[in-house]
Amino acid sequence: MEKIAGVEVGQSIGRGGLGITLLGMAEGLPKAVRMFRPLGPHPLPRPRLGDLAGELGPCQWGRVDHGTYQGCYFLIRPLGVRLQKPDDLQTVALELARALAELHGEGRHHGGLRPSNLLHHEGQWRLADAGLQELLEGAVVTQPRPDRLWYRAPEALDGQGGQPEDVWSFAAILLELLHGAPPYGRVGEIAWIERARNEPVPRLPALSAPWSAILPNCLAPREKRWSAEQVLAYLEGKPVPGLHSQPRRGLGTSFWAAPPVVFPLEERWDCHWDLSPDSRLLALRAPGEIQLVSLYDGARAGMLPAPAGWPGEVRFSPDSRHLIEFRRGRPAHLYNLERGHLVAELEGSEDLGKLEFLDDGTVVGLNQEFFRWSADGQLLERQRLRPAHGTIPVIAGTYAWLGDSLEVRPLGGPDLRYRARPNLRPTALCFDPTGHLVAVGATDAETEAGIILKTVGDELVELGSHSQPVTSLALGPGAQLASASEDSTVRIWRLDSGKLVGRLVSSEPVTRVAFSFNGQVLVWSHRTGSVRALPGTRLSEHLSPPYDPRPRPLRRVQVGPNPRLAFSPTGKTLALASQGHLAVFATTRRDPLFGGSTRQNITRVVLTDQVLVTVSEEGLVAREIPSARALWQQPDIVDVALAAGCLVALTAEGRLRWLSLSGEVFHSLELGAPGKRVVSSGDGMTLLTLDAQQLRRWRGAGADWKSDYQAKASQEDELALSPKGSEMVLGEQHQASWLGRRTQKLSACEGVVFSPRGAFLVAAQRRNLAFHDRVDGTVSWPLESDEILAPCSLAAGPGLLAAGWPKGQVQVWHMAGDW
Repeated sequence: MEKIAGVEVGQSIGRGGLGITLLGMAEGLPKAVRMFRPLGPHPLPRPRLGDLAGELGPCQWGRVDHGTYQGCYFLIRPLGVRLQKPDDLQTVALELARALAELHGEGRHHGGLRPSNLLHHEGQWRLADAGLQELLEGAVVTQPRPDRLWYRAPEALDGQGGQPEDVWSFAAILLELLHGAPPYGRVGEIAWIERARNEPVPRLPALSAPWSAILPNCLAPREKRWSAEQVLAYLEGKPVPGLHSQPRRGLGTSFWAAPPVVFPLEERWDCHWDLSPDSRLLALRAPGEIQLVSLYDGARAGMLPAPAGWPGEVRFSPDSRHLIEFRRGRPAHLYNLERGHLVAELEGSEDLGKLEFLDDGTVVGLNQEFFRWSADGQLLERQRLRPAHGTIPVIAGTYAWLGDSLEVRPLGGPDLRYRARPNLRPTALCFDPTGHLVAVGATDAETEAGIILKTVGDELVELGSHSQPVTSLALGPGAQLASASEDSTVRIWRLDSGKLVGRLVSSEPVTRVAFSFNGQVLVWSHRTGSVRALPGTRLSEHLSPPYDPRPRPLRRVQVGPNPRLAFSPTGKTLALASQGHLAVFATTRRDPLFGGSTRQNITRVVLTDQVLVTVSEEGLVAREIPSARALWQQPDIVDVALAAGCLVALTAEGRLRWLSLSGEVFHSLELGAPGKRVVSSGDGMTLLTLDAQQLRRWRGAGADWKSDYQAKASQEDELALSPKGSEMVLGEQHQASWLGRRTQKLSACEGVVFSPRGAFLVAAQRRNLAFHDRVDGTVSWPLESDEILAPCSLAAGPGLLAAGWPKGQVQVWHMAGDW
């Protein structure tokens, strides 16, 4: 192993426009040895770094060892932990500001500051590669990478650098850590140059202190930009030198923008949080304590002692001065937030399912009895209520929902009754500030779908739906309603028009959603244990629009009756097989690649870009594309499916055969009964087989296959399997059962197919195509067809959808979005 300046050098760990970086070791400490390309006739000026050392000295910026080796210049610096999203960004900013101020105080500048130059060394953040720009001044180097431009100031385009550019780069790094992107975005070189030219002062998102003062002044024009000394003084709480009026300190004027702030919780503690009505604090129930977190910067604002054991729920008072923590089986605890201590244990609260603050500051709770306590914990009222049918009540505002009926009771007042269709089980309530019921979240007893209802007079009318039960509702600014659901979405509705504005999509079920009292913050939580907060005033920037299929017609073809359709996996070709006719079309061309009449009654067609496979009463035939020449055949095959580049064929005797596209059999499986149908998932890991009486699902790979699902079925049933095999559809007598996370009935269904990515299930209906989405529910799109009957077959390819009608009409559409 070679040694350079006493450092043992190993493998390469990176390359860049200046050369190569090698991993080195010296005295058990890792080093980065940067070797620069031979510089030819351009000699380097003698560096002016003062006391050079291989270790990080007492200063905040790293002094480097340097020299020449075999005609190449080298720099040696310690390795540390590269900058990630730090827990305390303000501490990181303070340490880096000290490093810059010290470096600039010596009359130097960094000249290449970016995240890769920030190291975490022995508990401190420090700058690396300091002075590199001075060492290489006048040298010929290759073109810099675009990611190095992201942190450069606009004046770099005119050749201006120095200490002001270091301050810009410092602010660009902080902005990326705060909001996910540097000032002009993570773009290519040309786009960066255009933005820097057209917008020398970048637009900034809403910021909280101290960033609302630091970033605008550090990203200002060069002549108005703060120095590193001024930044350091502001962060240290000292007067900022050189300013006639000092910048305002304390909380910023707005909340953070994007991405949402995430507060982690332990698993299954997702419901144990609350948002203060003044929009300042988030209370999180943790083991043995209640954490109070600032919504301005995510910093911890305080702690309250709480009982050990499984956490309970928490609720703020309307004035944000008190907090209750409660859980069935133990007394509820009332806290004073101004004094930061426990006020009292609430007498008689052990068996209560829900507690809530009223507008007058008193606490109420109920189950079979109604309780009310004062703000100092004294029991004021206790009375027996009529039975609640064994259901834990839901309290919202000054009202409570009792039982499984749509009856809402003001606490201490008369009942309110709202009429709605039967088979609805309420799960959430929402009230406006005047105390009137606005919306109800309910579950349909038949479909298990989540239904959103709003009040119109004394009636409840349906506003919209989720594909799974609704877990929470919240009223937001501008007549907006937020609904959370087990379908992993938060949806935003307009109460006046009933329009779905958009949705926030998560990877996990959403258990609760809340708007702050002034509507400036939206908070929601996941079942896996995390709470996310987002500015309500910037909500539209984060919403995914409702899915609108809007298929764009691509082409129309007339073939024989009852056509069978199949796209190739790439979507480049489409096969059409009908009674007496067989053709293959390129999806981008009008004329067929080949086509003609056939005496066979083709029942199945499978297509790749090179091979067409058909099944008829004469068995399986494989043809070459585009010559249509027969390649091979097997006479005993009754059905076939394409599975991850191979064929799965089903024989009349009930045996599955795995075939290559050249016809070679490499595996077989005995089913034990005469087979009729076989369907494969896109990855080839899941199969559906159908015989005269039974449907079976098979999972496996290679020679290892096992059946994990069985159901009664008939030979005429329509089958569909999602690309990953997690969901399947069984259709019979104009109705289909969607089997996956939850069984769902699809009525008036003639044919079904999954989209290539599995995001949608398309069902053919008369005059309509129904797009079923696990997230957005069902969207129907009218068909433009001369036929009254529904399509008899459907096929889906990448960005494509095709439908065939009994009389031989075939329509192809281009599909946009996450198809």
